[in-house]
Amino acid sequence: MDLKIVPLSLSLFCAFISSEASLYNLAAVDLGLGSNCTLRNNEEGYCEQYTKCEYAQLMYDIQKTSEIKFCTTGGVQSLVCCPKKDQTSFPLVSNKLVREKPSKFQKALCNDDQIVYNIDNQIDKGVNAEIGEFPFQAAIGYKSEGGEDLDFYCGGSLIADDIVLTAANCVSRRHRVPIMVRLGRTSIDLDNFHDNSTAQDISIETIKIHPKYTRRSHQNDIAIIKLKAPYMPSNSIKPICISTKEASLPKDFMITGFGRVNQFAKKRSNWLLKGKVNEYPIEKCKEKLSNTAGIQIIDSQFCGVSNTGVDVCRGEPGSPLIFKQNNYFHLQAITSFGMACGTTYPTIYTRVSKFLEWIEEEMDSLE
Repeated sequence: MDLKIVPLSLSLFCAFISSEASLYNLAAVDLGLGSNCTLRNNEEGYCEQYTKCEYAQLMYDIQKTSEIKFCTTGGVQSLVCCPKKDQTSFPLVSNKLVREKPSKFQKALCNDDQIVYNIDNQIDKGVNAEIGEFPFQAAIGYKSEGGEDLDFYCGGSLIADDIVLTAANCVSRRHRVPIMVRLGRTSIDLDNFHDNSTAQDISIETIKIHPKYTRRSHQNDIAIIKLKAPYMPSNSIKPICISTKEASLPKDFMITGFGRVNQFAKKRSNWLLKGKVNEYPIEKCKEKLSNTAGIQIIDSQFCGVSNTGVDVCRGEPGSPLIFKQNNYFHLQAITSFGMACGTTYPTIYTRVSKFLEWIEEEMDSLE
């Protein structure tokens, strides 16, 4: 039997047709290939296969699916109403006429039309995460010394189908080189029957470390991991939105990770943990760490504290500091380092919004 391989974007489009048919009344008309039709904006069009209609593909890519009008539905072979060649029906985005598909970076910024996943509002004192609660969480795997097993020292955030954002300190040590990323699991332990999600272990293709990162200062502690293959569509794996916010931030943030439970625990948690964190004023943070530890904090860093004792022990290096808005998560910062588990010293994070230009340049170079 010959197997037909359907590209990832097309398989997701087929899933969109199935799940959204009733919402958009996709099968309300039944026109043949080449038939005249009318687009949502009342312009004239013709019925064409989705795979041959650039306009429909663009609308799907930028989450403007309500703009797609169907002539018939049939999976990849669905007929959509496509603008005629002499018309410019492409939408305005940021006051610019969009004619090209958005980059992975642009899609990672998300928009209000995107529906991602439900969020648990109850963030307790460093408790276990629910299965599938944080589908963007990545666990970075390293080959263990003298064995075939994997060690998971750091976390990361999935921001595109094959891109993970993490801390530079997680990927810059010669004696500890990451080789893969595990996605889709709330439990790292694959033998844990409480988590029945299928893990996707994907090898690392390329690592990009910020050129101004220095281990001594902990500044510019950010890196990009390019996976050898995109993840396969799964309910337990979804990218997170990158935050562009620098002002009007919420008071409460969350951290997640497979970190240590406390300063006396040698082993890291096999189950994903979550905890509540409050922002610590940057000027106070600069003063406190400079006076007591000789560490210089800069504006591209984010300081967080918790009254519950949940800090970098629970949110391991590289893992996300997040907040929610419009019912989906945003990545605000990346866990960098902490002074010690459970102390009153703030934990230091890398503020993602300060590195948007670098992230975009590197992601574009990797496409």
